[in-house]
Amino acid sequence: ESDFEKEYTRRLGKKEYKEAQDFTLETIKGKRIRLSNLKGKVVVINFWATWCNPCKREIPLLNNLVKSFEGKDVVFLGISHEKRKDIEKFLKKNEFDYLICVDGGKTFNKYGVTGIPTHVIIDERGRIRYRHIGFAPDIEQRLRGEIQELLSER
Repeated sequence: ESDFEKEYTRRLGKKEYKEAQDFTLETIKGKRIRLSNLKGKVVVINFWATWCNPCKREIPLLNNLVKSFEGKDVVFLGISHEKRKDIEKFLKKNEFDYLICVDGGKTFNKYGVTGIPTHVIIDERGRIRYRHIGFAPDIEQRLRGEIQELLSER
């Protein structure tokens, strides 16, 4: 991109969004999910772990989000780098309504996840539109606002 194009983009107030890197993961139920197959939907990703206390604290808030966007073009993915058996054990005692994906270590790396929880929202065109690292008491409201904005752009 030339300096002229950068200046033109800046002056017009256009935002540039990074393309989300494709990945294929297996859900806890054995189904394969490929990000590029979800184009046309808003994809909300939560990078988390069973041993992470802030991750556990926000699960009820995230479950509220899933319920409130039921029937809309929104997919919620919970990606953990842990092994299936550890996640299954955790989920027996803790309900998490996201589509839970296992062995996501490579995806953690692709998305530069250095702290958890990390939230990423990808728009219907496959671009990263939001990223938040760490626990926030108002995470439900933050994510809800971002999702609603993306759905209203359609």
